[in-house]
Amino acid sequence: MMKIVKGQNLASYTTFKIGGTADWFCEVKNEKEVLGAVKFAREKKLPFFILGNGSNVLVSDEGFRGLVIKINNGEWKIKDEKIIAESGIILSKLADIVKENSLIGLEFIVGIPGTLGGAVVSNAGAWQQNIGDKMERVKILTQDGQIKWLSPKDCQFGYRQSRFKKNKEIILEVELKLDNGNQNEIEKNWPSSNLRKTC
Repeated sequence: MMKIVKGQNLASYTTFKIGGTADWFCEVKNEKEVLGAVKFAREKKLPFFILGNGSNVLVSDEGFRGLVIKINNGEWKIKDEKIIAESGIILSKLADIVKENSLIGLEFIVGIPGTLGGAVVSNAGAWQQNIGDKMERVKILTQDGQIKWLSPKDCQFGYRQSRFKKNKEIILEVELKLDNGNQNEIEKNWPSSNLRKTC
């Protein structure tokens, strides 16, 4: 059950372990809780900030004057050569899942910190590949409270860019198109997280 609390220090929720206090804070584990958190912010006329795994985030010592929504959803399912995963899934876990299911195409995310949702926002990538290249569609909560699916073209992907850097849309789920692979070959060629070269 979602709980919205007052005066939550944010330092422990970022990889840099610095930062002040949010006026309001909640952790959400599913779509219903995301909608509830956003509704709370709008009813209180509060600005809100979506926080994933806290990588590449610097929080001011002054904190955040509004509601911080920490995304903790991480359910996933595989159908044929596609995986649909919620935005809060950690990229390293996602990489392990596709590997265990003999799918290839996400080797480049090994070693990249953060969540799937954050990766889509910044079109994260490495080794001349980007997450936007693998995306079939993305489920979002629009700024006016509608839930819809967007195509890769709709997302306006560029080098470390997307439409989501310019608005308050919230990524809920992402569908990725991969390829079947041979498990022995995958194990042999799987990259080490210590050998990442980000592009």
